[in-house]
Order: sequence, then structure tokens, then C-alpha cells
Amino acid sequence: AWASSPPKGGRPAPDIGERAIPVRKFTSCAAPPDFVVGDNVRQAKYGVGRVLEISPAGADYEVTVQFPDAGRKKFMSGLARLTKEI
Repeated sequence: AWASSPPKGGRPAPDIGERAIPVRKFTSCAAPPDFVVGDNVRQAKYGVGRVLEISPAGADYEVTVQFPDAGRKKFMSGLARLTKEI
């Protein structure tokens, strides 16, 4: 079903009604990670590395880590499962 009659020379917009997809807006970032710049962290694939940078990225944090063998890698804090090495 169409929402309105078609304009001359064009197509009408479809009536999407109940099928509309809600949009989620994030108003604040997640809690910062349990480590800070300079800490050593462990990641499953790359092993132990040093945190070079932590910056907000939407509802999460982007963490840049330098690994001895793998070099510099960027991770989303909420997905990477980085753990602080003591």
C-alpha cells in the first residue's frame, strides 16, 4: 500500500508503518577500561603489550596497544577482552 498518490513523473514513498526500524541513540560512553596508558595488557591472539592510547569511540573506547612481535594494534575495549597484567 502506498502512503499517498504518486506525484507526476515520480514514485510515491512506500508506507512502511509498523516495519519502521527504531534508532538507538547513545548519550554517554561506557565506563573507561580498567587500565591506563603505560599499563601492560594481555590479549588472546597477540599476548602482552603496552597501552599507548585510550580514546572515546562512540559508546566504547578505542585502545591502541604496542606488541613486541605483532606491532601496533587498535581494539575496541568492549570487544577485545584486554586484561591488565600485574
